[in-house]
Amino acid sequence: MKLINFIKKEGILFLNSDDKFEVLNQMITCAQKDPLVTDFERYKKEVIDREKIIPTAVGKGIAIPHAKTDAVKDFFIIIGVDKKGIDWNALDGEPVKVIFLVSGPEEHHKYLQIISKLILCVKNKKRLDKIINADSPDDIYEVLKEI
Repeated sequence: MKLINFIKKEGILFLNSDDKFEVLNQMITCAQKDPLVTDFERYKKEVIDREKIIPTAVGKGIAIPHAKTDAVKDFFIIIGVDKKGIDWNALDGEPVKVIFLVSGPEEHHKYLQIISKLILCVKNKKRLDKIINADSPDDIYEVLKEI
């Protein structure tokens, strides 16, 4: 399984906000026209509700908000980058600079594989720095294509 198979260039966003829910809304809205999303309002509600339960910052400037829902047909990832960082209530106190919004149906095996690959991807500091310092969605897409 390759992460790049779940990412579209138009699903890579550069963000500029101090509010994590505003950022999530921007990222969710990016998925509104995706044919994989069958019920946008329910999808949006499930992503936001999940984030309200437990913040999804995993440390080192990364957040992985997610939704497992039958409001989508298959898995996809939307990527957001905010170079200055956003307060996401991370346990390590670090501002979040890279957000991977993972969405998919209730299929635990594939979901866990995607999350694991994302975490391995960003554990590589050089790769993470390339993503944060990228100038375009194409640059980020190329970095992720190498995985």
